[in-house]
Amino acid sequence: MKTKLFPALLLIWLVIVFSAACSGIRLQKYPPEACSLLPGNQTMDVIENTCFLCHRGDFATRQDVCERKEMIQDAVLSKRMPKLKSLSEEDLQILLQWE
Repeated sequence: MKTKLFPALLLIWLVIVFSAACSGIRLQKYPPEACSLLPGNQTMDVIENTCFLCHRGDFATRQDVCERKEMIQDAVLSKRMPKLKSLSEEDLQILLQWE
């Protein structure tokens, strides 16, 4: 009985954790910034690997990402984001340098 109950409880816990981590205010509610430099491939790779789980719809294009540059950089510097995993120092620097 206990062995069948554990997977079910684990699944419920995972659903709750991911729902809480990825819920909240959508980025569209924030006004877009003026975009002067589109993010490079390295920046997009970091964003796709760390942000898309929750923000795929918010960052559909490079332009969307560019219009959120300051917000993204502030969120990672203050460690408010990403919520589900930590950024490596290398990934943090890529986002800050906007490579």
